[in-house]
This record gives sequence, structure tokens and C-alpha cells, in this order.
Amino acid sequence: MRRVAARLSPKYLNFVQKQYCEEVSLDMLDRPNSDPTFTERIITVDETWVYEFNMQTSLQSSEWGDKKFIVKIVEH
Repeated sequence: MRRVAARLSPKYLNFVQKQYCEEVSLDMLDRPNSDPTFTERIITVDETWVYEFNMQTSLQSSEWGDKKFIVKIVEH
């Protein structure tokens, strides 16, 4: 077993990011009224965590994994 590093995206948003999230949310709430087929085209999946990976960041949260299942990532 060895450590696999990954960093979560920042959980604190600045004002512009909050404003954008609000606009997207309001658009999503209004969309079914303007497009009746909108809800038929929604695809859902199980809960998934999306990680932002930065090889240059040395202070990352980590997770344990087996060496034989770890894939080496090479930047080009």
C-alpha cells in the first residue's frame, strides 16, 4: 500500500463565483418552464466526488491505495 495524493477544489467561493452559481441555479429552476423536454434530457448518476489534481502541489490530501493499482501520471 502507498499514499495517493489528490486535492479537493476550494470550498470557499469568492463573490463572482457565488454570483455565477446563483445565476446557474436560477436558470436551472426556470428551464423546465421554458423548455418542456428539459427534465426528460437530464441524466443522473450515483454521487461522485470530483477532484482537482495538481502535480506541483506538495501539500495535498491523500488516500491509501495498493501499488499495483496506481497509474503513474506523466505531464507532457
